Amino acid sequence: MDTVVDSQHSSASSPSASGPCSTSDSASETDASASQSSLSIWNGPVTVDDEEPPNPILSPMLTRYPSFVPLRRHATSIASVAFVVPSAGSNLRKASLMAATFNMTATIIGGGVLSIPLSCARAGIIPFTLLMIVSAAITDFSLYLLVSCARRCGSTSFGRVAKSAYGPVLELFTTGTIFFLVGSTVVGLMILNMGIWSPTIFAGIASYKGDEDFEATTRSQDAMVLLVLLGLMMHFLLQRDLTSLRHICYVGFCSIAVLCMAMGYRAIEKNVIIHPGLFQANVKWMASSFADVLNALPIIMQAFLCSFNIISVHCSLMKPTRDRVREVIRNAVMLSFLVMYVFGLSGYLFAYEETNGNILLCFDPKDPVILLGRIGCGITTLFALPMNTLPCREALLSMVAQISEVRARQGSSLEERRRLVEQGDLEECDVKGEQSASNSDEQNGFDAKKDYGTTVNNLPGPKQNGASGEHSIAFNEEVIHWIATFGIVSVCYVAAVLAPGVAIVWDIAGSSLAFLIQFIIPSACFIKLKLRTGHRASRNLTLAWALLAFAVIMTVLCSVQTAWRLMGKYA
Repeated sequence: MDTVVDSQHSSASSPSASGPCSTSDSASETDASASQSSLSIWNGPVTVDDEEPPNPILSPMLTRYPSFVPLRRHATSIASVAFVVPSAGSNLRKASLMAATFNMTATIIGGGVLSIPLSCARAGIIPFTLLMIVSAAITDFSLYLLVSCARRCGSTSFGRVAKSAYGPVLELFTTGTIFFLVGSTVVGLMILNMGIWSPTIFAGIASYKGDEDFEATTRSQDAMVLLVLLGLMMHFLLQRDLTSLRHICYVGFCSIAVLCMAMGYRAIEKNVIIHPGLFQANVKWMASSFADVLNALPIIMQAFLCSFNIISVHCSLMKPTRDRVREVIRNAVMLSFLVMYVFGLSGYLFAYEETNGNILLCFDPKDPVILLGRIGCGITTLFALPMNTLPCREALLSMVAQISEVRARQGSSLEERRRLVEQGDLEECDVKGEQSASNSDEQNGFDAKKDYGTTVNNLPGPKQNGASGEHSIAFNEEVIHWIATFGIVSVCYVAAVLAPGVAIVWDIAGSSLAFLIQFIIPSACFIKLKLRTGHRASRNLTLAWALLAFAVIMTVLCSVQTAWRLMGKYA
């Protein structure tokens, strides 16, 4: 059985000639006697280039075997193959295998699932099936690559993985990409909430008044409903910690499952009982052109997007052995694939060519069979707004500190950077989330009560001391927090009201940003870290190169196709 070493084994002492991660004498003797083939957790000083000084404390590198499978014959301790932060026995790790699986599943099966039937309508059933299978397979592999990178360098965030591989510039680029991607997700969720709640509310009002002529809502009514919903959710939108909403993932999954069964029932009823010949007359087995396939792929990519959450899940998983991590990834992706595939087929077989970007708009708001799933999805998408606004705000505020760091690096010489790193002034925020020279989990940089990038301590400017200084910092922090939150919500609200539909949001985000975050950056980081440790040939390295090439090509093709189609449609 694969064992996990406490991350404090890696930080018990400072770097030395005998190994920067040496543990106590007894532990060292045990490891030495257990297996002479155990690898050192360090592969010597790691130098990216002549201009970047090595910093093993902030960016630990591991000598790794080429496979992610358990190494029962090669190593007796995961210290040889992983750097786990926080420690394996930490109290911060509270997620069971099932909880972690449902967390990842809920991340995947979000509001984007309501647009999956449109992808089926665009591509046809057979290409849609192949796209779903391929997307699930490469998503599973990309999540493995990202977790492998995190375990290789001891990172606790996506941005830190990028920084360990390519430096602060890619960290800034990754954070910016996540900001725009999550921001577009917030816009899409707002549009979905308008499409779910506005017809339901006004249909209920019309039914209460006895008006049977209600058909659809106007744009002004949708905008008013969304504004009221945002006002009701403002308390949650301003929160820094949404731990109280951690169980909403179960509500979301159950709602999607109920809605999926209701849609399947309506599809069978319509094709078998009401119109027996409808299926043969309207079904689309194949896409009419390759362009239709490219138009369908961004929606699927956006639906499978979950890379920004996998490292957090890994950091909270109890007993984070490689077998358990792989099981979480595999089960979450497989379960999400099955639900979304059935959901897409059911929605398409009900609406056919009239399939909308929000499949709920194709059903009568008064349909009692769909109503329960509609309300459940409405609650899920409503609470998904603060759960996506929080990382969007974190990314925005983190970018300020990262821009300052990049400028500081560019404006200083090599000797100055070395001196500042030694003094801890240049990369003070780097210690957070990475290895430090302490035995406790809190000193290891993983504090669940603090969010990187939210405090003004990370922002440029003079620091103040004393009670008055602390009060001023707290006040400034609160002001920045409110301004960032209202700014994000306001911009996303305007974009949601002006957008012609949610499909255009998924098309733009899924054709470029989703490929970057889900596939290009994880595979590029894995390749860089793998080559840095001296491994030049392995199965996973070859697959990472193939994934990187595939993702770059599809990003270009899908982006060009989406731009061409939108220019022709809205020109």
